[in-house]
Amino acid sequence: MTVNVLLFAAARDAAGASELKELLLPGATTADLLDRLCARLPALAELRPRLAVAVNQSYVRAPQQLSDGDEVALLPPISGGGSLLTQDPLDLQAMIRQAHGTCDGAVVTFLGTVRDLSEGRQVVSMEYHAYEAMAAKELEAARQETLDRYPVSQVLVAHRIGHLQLCEASVAIVVTSPHRAEAFDACRFAIDRIKARVPVWKREHFPDGDSGWVQGWYPELE
Repeated sequence: MTVNVLLFAAARDAAGASELKELLLPGATTADLLDRLCARLPALAELRPRLAVAVNQSYVRAPQQLSDGDEVALLPPISGGGSLLTQDPLDLQAMIRQAHGTCDGAVVTFLGTVRDLSEGRQVVSMEYHAYEAMAAKELEAARQETLDRYPVSQVLVAHRIGHLQLCEASVAIVVTSPHRAEAFDACRFAIDRIKARVPVWKREHFPDGDSGWVQGWYPELE
C-alpha cells in the first residue's frame, strides 16, 4: 500500500521535501512508517522524539494502522496558531463590526504581533507556515469549543500566514459578550487553545541573513 507523507517546518527541512510517497506492507502502522523514514533520513530521526503525527488531518497519540491512500502529516512542535487563515493583513475593526451585537456590553480583543527580539537576538521579520487544511479545521474547533464553554455572544479568530514585518499582527481574536468577565476568560481560553493545537510554525529572520524555527510543544499530546 502507498501513503502520502506531508512534512512541515523543521521536518520538511530535515527530509529535504514537503511531500513523500511511501510504499508500506499491509498492516503497517504510523510507527513503522516513522522507522522507515528515520532509517533513511538521519536528520529526521533527530526530530522524531518531538514530532506529532496526524492521519487524515486528525492527531494520533499511539501507533495507528494505516490504509492505502492515507495522508500522514509529520508535525514539529507548533509555535502558534488562528477560524480564518489568510495571507492578507488582519482587519481587527472589521472583525469587531462583524461580531458586535446590540446585546453586547463587552468587546474583548487580542492581537499577537511580530516583535523585534527573541531570546536576546534581534529579529527583522517572521515567516508563518501552516498545514493549511488541518489548521483551518483546528481553528474552527477552537472557536466552537470556546463558544460552547463560555456564555458569550460571538468568537472570531483569524491567523495570518506568509512573511510578516515587525509589528504586523499574526493572530486576532474578538470575543463579544453581555458581560466583561466571561469575555476576558473566553479570549484567554481561545488563544491558549489555538497555540496548543493549531499546526502553524514560525521562522524568525535575523539581521545577518540567518533564520531559524521557533521551538514549541504539543502540551495536549504529552
